[in-house]
Formats: sequence, C-alpha cells, structure tokens
Amino acid sequence: MNPVVRSAENNVAFVDFFDTAIDPMAAPLPPKEERTVPVTIRFRPGGQPIEGLFEEPIVTAGILANGTTTGDAALLTRLIVRRGNQLAAVEMAMEMLSDAGRRNVPRDQLIEQFKKMMKSVSHSYLPPEQQIGSSVYQSLVGKLINLPEEPVGSPFPPSTFVAQETAMLNRQRVTLMESQPSLADVAFIGR
Repeated sequence: MNPVVRSAENNVAFVDFFDTAIDPMAAPLPPKEERTVPVTIRFRPGGQPIEGLFEEPIVTAGILANGTTTGDAALLTRLIVRRGNQLAAVEMAMEMLSDAGRRNVPRDQLIEQFKKMMKSVSHSYLPPEQQIGSSVYQSLVGKLINLPEEPVGSPFPPSTFVAQETAMLNRQRVTLMESQPSLADVAFIGR
C-alpha cells in the first residue's frame, strides 16, 4: 500500500510480513482463511470523516507450506530474499559461535563481533528484507551479556551454551531450508 499523502519523506509503500519460517510467534494461516492487517488512520479536525494513510494497490504474496507460491511476483521475490538473508544470518551466527567455542574467545570480544554483525545489516539504506538478520545477532548479544560469570580460567563461551545455541540455530536453519519454494516457482519469478 502506498501512503495517501505524497511527500519526499513519506513516499514508501507499507509492507507487513507474516512468516512462520522466520518468526515462530506468527501463526500459520489455515486454508481458506484470511489475515487482516491493521493500518494507521487519522481523524480529521472538526469531525470530518476518517482519513486513511494508505491507498491502493494492495498486493499479497505467500509461500505455502508445501513450497508452492502465490501472489504478486515482486512481493514474492522480497519474501524469498528475506528468508535467504535470515538463513545467511543464522548460518553466520552458527559459524561464529562454533569458532568461538573452539578458540575460547573472551566475552567482550565475542559480544563485539556479534554487535558488528548486527550493525552491518541495520543500516537505514537497506530494505527490510536485508535487515532481518539483525535480530539473530541481537538475540545472541543479549544472551552472551546475560551469561553468568564463570570462574577465572574457564573457557568462554561455555560449551553447554555453544551446544544449546547452535542446536537452536540449526533447527531454525532446517526450517528455513525446508521452507524454500519449489524450483519451478522460483524460475517463474524470474520471468
């Protein structure tokens, strides 16, 4: 949807993603049901009618549980790119954690590495589908900060933490890998 009021700073389409492969809190959409997306409205002064802040066209796209796709090709491409960027962030985080676990990286250094990764994908000039991996790194920064202090000389990060987090990341990786659309649908997008 496009903003009704056109201006240099307010000429960006409204996009809302619901993706169970990335956000486990997003409920899957059952067959033949629809999801309503609340959009901002504003009241006009003096009791005038309500003014919508977005106008047509409204486009939708989806990647179904069986890997088939539906909807607007441009939006579908953005969904696929979003999942690809999330997958790249998950794989990078797994690699960084595994490497740190083998090398006994100091806490502050490991936190700083994840913060750098988070910042690298958090630039305002990147579209939302490229910024999605930031949440993976941000989550690990928080978890590393909250790890209890270990006795002096103990390896960091603790092997139990590395095993637990890499297992969780690997589950997310498998979900993302299995949720890729079928090759026939991906080829169709490029035409």
